[in-house]
Order: sequence, then C-alpha cells, then structure tokens
Amino acid sequence: VVLERLVPPEKMDMLLKELETASGVFHGAVGSFAGHHTLRNAAKPLGESKMAQELAVHPLVVATVEEILRPWCKRINLG
Repeated sequence: VVLERLVPPEKMDMLLKELETASGVFHGAVGSFAGHHTLRNAAKPLGESKMAQELAVHPLVVATVEEILRPWCKRINLG
C-alpha cells in the first residue's frame, strides 16, 4: 500500500536534507539474508534525523506497525 501525499512535501525535503549528512550506510554481506546488493543503514539515520524520528512515530505508522506485528511480538522497538 502506498499512501500518496501523507507527508507534506516540505517535510520530505527536510528529511532528504537531513539524510544527506547521515552516515553508516553499508552493503549486506555476501550470502547474508540482507543480500550484498542491498544498502543498509543500521538505523543510524533515525538517530541523526529529527524528521525521520517524527515520521517514525507518526500515529498512522505506529498504528499500522502495531496492527501487523502485535499478534506475534511482545514488544516493538525502533532501530
């Protein structure tokens, strides 16, 4: 499901600007579940971007995550 225009363009612009300076991006290991062609960020941008933090706790995001994961999880953690 894609929810278009859920986040205002100015917030997305701010997110992109903040993520330009976020570090910690790496490739998964060869043969790993992550795949060696997949870029990973080890959740570091979440710790460095105020906008990423704001979007991560958006009520619709939290409600969706809880709806999907709650039946199988005792606890849900970011990062």
